[in-house]
Amino acid sequence: MAIFAIGNARWFVLEGSKEGDDTIMFCIVVGLAEDEYGYVSLNELAGIEIDCREHGYGILQVTEVPYFKPRPIGEIADKRLQSFLSRLHDRPDE
Repeated sequence: MAIFAIGNARWFVLEGSKEGDDTIMFCIVVGLAEDEYGYVSLNELAGIEIDCREHGYGILQVTEVPYFKPRPIGEIADKRLQSFLSRLHDRPDE
């Protein structure tokens, strides 16, 4: 497991597999317009840039969260992630 972030957006990688010169990862992403899960390309993440030079911050890029040690997802201290996971488990059976 790994975590990638830019600003308030965080991608929690649950699994991944090589596909040619890329890695396709299954992630939970929180901090965007909606929290969701799905697949994302590592090359796509690496290509994201937000130009904040006008505000004195330079160009922001998605980076891997340093010093993260893999652990069960329920043990990650991220309130928005845990809220998303709770909503998944609290759905009534249909």
